Amino acid sequence: MLNNKRGGVSISIVLLVIFTLVLVISSLTYFTTRSSGITKNLGNSFILERVNINVEEINFNIQNIVDRSFENSNSKEEFIDNFKLELENYVVDGKFIIPELSQLESQLNSDSVVFSDKGVEVSFEIKVQD
Repeated sequence: MLNNKRGGVSISIVLLVIFTLVLVISSLTYFTTRSSGITKNLGNSFILERVNINVEEINFNIQNIVDRSFENSNSKEEFIDNFKLELENYVVDGKFIIPELSQLESQLNSDSVVFSDKGVEVSFEIKVQD
């Protein structure tokens, strides 16, 4: 062993402390910048999940309206009239409970409806709001 007559710390200990500090600081910097990217991805996932839930709710309500409208319909015109009446059940104080349903009435015409004894097929294009 080497004895240090001055009583100072050896150079290897100083280098070990400096490199340890550099490693800790660089690791902390990396993890803090990396976590902001994860937060952005999680935010996008939550937005996408909210839109998917909204789409499922809209599809459920449209299917419900179509089923109820088809029950007492014998023709395409009767179906369209019944559909409009059922759609009015989703209006409260002049506003639709689900705002996207307001897009349906303007798209409902004899071209968008295929009617048969077995069932009915209706096509809509709906813009879902976030």
